[in-house]
Amino acid sequence: MTELSPEEKQRIYDEEKTRLEAQEKIKKESEAKKTKTGCLGLIGLIVFIVVMMWVCGVFTTEKESTTPPEVKPQPKSESLEYKLATIEKGYVSRDDIIIARFRSLLEQLDAKFIENKTQISDMSVGAQKLLREEEGIKESLLNIMEGMNRLFSSESANLKYSEYASAYMVLRTKGQSHYEAVEGLKALLQSLGIY
Repeated sequence: MTELSPEEKQRIYDEEKTRLEAQEKIKKESEAKKTKTGCLGLIGLIVFIVVMMWVCGVFTTEKESTTPPEVKPQPKSESLEYKLATIEKGYVSRDDIIIARFRSLLEQLDAKFIENKTQISDMSVGAQKLLREEEGIKESLLNIMEGMNRLFSSESANLKYSEYASAYMVLRTKGQSHYEAVEGLKALLQSLGIY
């Protein structure tokens, strides 16, 4: 290996010194830029927060009204059968025959199952909604309730609507039609001596 002359050593030293000074200068400029950008970002954030508070009304000078808000009278609570009819058909007149059908079904189901009319209504609507939204099966609310009503010919003791509605939903999700699911449940109940 050849030895470097003193001029070459000096030239390499000067180049390295210049390179290190340039790196230091770039580093200082970068840090100054970050600080400047950071300050601008912080100022921008503060301005944004103040503007949002102003928009939301934090800085309003108006005094709040001391008068209570206007109380609107609540509409008369609708009957379960009317609510079921509107779920089934949308708008229905007060004398629509479907209201009478839901009333009759609720009376019959209430006599057969341990759940009350409200629970039976809620479970029926829930079953219809789950079948439609989760499985894409569109079934009439009236059909579901009439199917559950057909499962038993008379009053029975300690029957749970929730269990039979769940079994119906399982059969429907397995690909059975409404008729097949209801008839399958009836056959099962007959074989168990419950029907």
